[in-house]
Amino acid sequence: MSLLRNDVFEKFGLNAFEHALFYKYQDAIRFELSTGGSYMDMFIEALSKAELIVNDIFSASNDLQVCVSSYYSYSPFELRAVLRELKTCEISIPCERDYWVSTEPDRSYRVFVIFSISKSDIRKFIWGAVAMDLGIKPSMRGSIYIYSLTDGVLAHPYDDRGMDIIGDFAILSALYRKYSVFLFGYDREVMDASFGKTS
Repeated sequence: MSLLRNDVFEKFGLNAFEHALFYKYQDAIRFELSTGGSYMDMFIEALSKAELIVNDIFSASNDLQVCVSSYYSYSPFELRAVLRELKTCEISIPCERDYWVSTEPDRSYRVFVIFSISKSDIRKFIWGAVAMDLGIKPSMRGSIYIYSLTDGVLAHPYDDRGMDIIGDFAILSALYRKYSVFLFGYDREVMDASFGKTS
């Protein structure tokens, strides 16, 4: 049986689950999720924007999957805290999954788990990701990547500050136009160069 990761890497390339995806792909979108205020204000703004965009992206998708990744330094038992956090976010990892471990340059280890989700699960993952650094509970540590292989698009809400989108150029172009007001100003020039000519 083909490993789930093979399909992802074939569709999106070997950098699909890296950090700062926007800088790893020639054509990518970076959205600014929170813009200031109290931690609660930032959380609500980030959750609302990310949900709006991600639900729009995957509105017609029937093959949603997620990759959850986290680090440990010495023992895999360190990941028990991550599993507890997933449980508080009402997320359970099904038996049908793919997982692997990579060794990082600093000699820590990064664990990846891929499994299928339903559209009703989207909010749980976005909530966990954007709450992570704001002291909002529940939250989850680690990185979240939500994607559809059929549609060829992947969303990475990396925390309350922002979210990177990679994949199908036509879908990204539509997002660039539709949610232009949410684009990260710092990286706007790069996005304009990729997608501005299509608007």
